[in-house]
Amino acid sequence: MDILVSKLHSALCFAGVGMIAMAFCGAVALVIRLSRGGMHDATAKRLAGIWISVVLPFLLLVGGSMLLINSLAWHKFNTIMMQKPNRLVITSEGKTNEISDALVIVELFQIVSQSKKVMAHHSHRISDVKLLFPQSGYIYTLGRDSEYPNEFWFGWNGIAGRERDWLSVGASLGQLRSDELDRWVKNYAPPETGPPNAEGSVGVGD
Repeated sequence: MDILVSKLHSALCFAGVGMIAMAFCGAVALVIRLSRGGMHDATAKRLAGIWISVVLPFLLLVGGSMLLINSLAWHKFNTIMMQKPNRLVITSEGKTNEISDALVIVELFQIVSQSKKVMAHHSHRISDVKLLFPQSGYIYTLGRDSEYPNEFWFGWNGIAGRERDWLSVGASLGQLRSDELDRWVKNYAPPETGPPNAEGSVGVGD
């Protein structure tokens, strides 16, 4: 279900690019003709009504699908964690660590669940840590924020083996701010240089 909704949202976004451009041009043309007095008020109201009846439902559909994807993505993440996975592959900057300690994975779930969720602000992600759960194939990302070092952009990045799907599969799960999450990433994600520094992880990409 989450994959289907994600594909539907991607298709809606592709269609929306052209639709919004056409709607904008139509609105500009309508305003110009009204300003020049080249259209009756009844006709203008009818066209404006058609414009609103098409564009507004479309925008509501896109927004609703975004909320549904977010809810399904969180549900899937919680479901994966409830199954107590004992393998987690972490990739960062071309290097990989494999976690085989279930307690470390449970700790990640607890930290993510308890992390403070913050609204989007004027910043961007500067690096990505990919989290692959081999038993399900689901891939998540933690992107470090450019403004706050203890803030991460958390997202579902699709399923292993489907990265080349032109209708992108994925969803943002929001931005998390947590010193504990920052500590966990530093302990278990592959370090930039040198051997892994965390017990239970084995570097296989150096």
